[in-house]
Amino acid sequence: MNTILISSLLGVATFVLQVAAFEGSLEARVSVRPPGPNVYLGECVLLQCAVESRSTFVKRYRWYRSKTAQAAPNPRHLVSGDRYFITAVTGDDAGRYWCQAECRENKTAFVVNARPVTLNVSGEQLPQLQPRFL
Repeated sequence: MNTILISSLLGVATFVLQVAAFEGSLEARVSVRPPGPNVYLGECVLLQCAVESRSTFVKRYRWYRSKTAQAAPNPRHLVSGDRYFITAVTGDDAGRYWCQAECRENKTAFVVNARPVTLNVSGEQLPQLQPRFL
């Protein structure tokens, strides 16, 4: 910090303003593999959460899914930190997915939410002549 502190109160105010400015510049994104507008029945899909920052430590990731009818936990949906893996996609897997990253910068903790991505599940299986890779 390149600020000369006149009093401790001013120093705290300066610190808080700098953290607030830093926190506002963070962004979380969800990428989908394989890329494209649709996923196909039986295909495997990987969603990955990334926080755009050079100095922020991500303590924990949480994943969320919204759809009209919430089903019981699905054994085909595997979550590990910043990754959400869906094996053998079915029509029930269509919907919006997003992550939340609990971050830490120095002694300040805050949460960054990614914009949701939408999985559209095609009613047909992946054509055998066009393999797609994660």
